Amino acid sequence: MTLSTDRSFLFVTFVFSDKVTFELTGNAYTPNPQKINVWAGILNNRIIGPFFIEENLTTENYLLLTMLQNKIVSAIQNVARQIFNDIWYKQDEAPPHYDLQVRQYLNEVLPNRWIE
Repeated sequence: MTLSTDRSFLFVTFVFSDKVTFELTGNAYTPNPQKINVWAGILNNRIIGPFFIEENLTTENYLLLTMLQNKIVSAIQNVARQIFNDIWYKQDEAPPHYDLQVRQYLNEVLPNRWIE
């Protein structure tokens, strides 16, 4: 048995993603600053997104209202329709990402193909 050195499959089948919050005030200690969350992903040589959420990221708006169900998964399907069943989705350990509803949804759409 030989170990393959071909690692090209890693970037073809993994969606790497992250979210960042930008405060729009320019001041470090502004109470209740105006801010925006930006999510983007990378699959092979394609960028997925960016998608914007103006409110705080919660389980509700990550899963139900906008991001995961209505934007992220459908965008991944559009970019990689032919290989969607081989794609792995990587997200970080932010509390909204690990909520039971989010995990159940990911298990339905990407069974055994998502990573915290």
